[in-house]
Amino acid sequence: MFFAHDCRGQRVHISEAVVRQEYFCPSCGALLYQRRGGDRADNFAHMPKQICHDTWHGLYDMSDWHYEWQSRFPYPNQEVLLSFGEMKHRADVLIGRTVVEFQHSS
Repeated sequence: MFFAHDCRGQRVHISEAVVRQEYFCPSCGALLYQRRGGDRADNFAHMPKQICHDTWHGLYDMSDWHYEWQSRFPYPNQEVLLSFGEMKHRADVLIGRTVVEFQHSS
């Protein structure tokens, strides 16, 4: 995920995150860590073996293609948390009441 909450509950993009500062999952509230460098874009991640109630957590990794499309929208429209009763989901993009999910698979 590219957005997390800081200790004041403010949304923070990974590019604006401060190293060694605590950030939390917008869906489950668990402590996250920052993954930086390597083959993928910098992102926030749950601690190993942490169970998140976000319905998509752990089901896919965002590709560079996916991130590129999502990043074409303003930050307030990216990774918006939606709740449907007990179910929570971070929409790739939310514009008004329209949810956009990017899919790129063979």
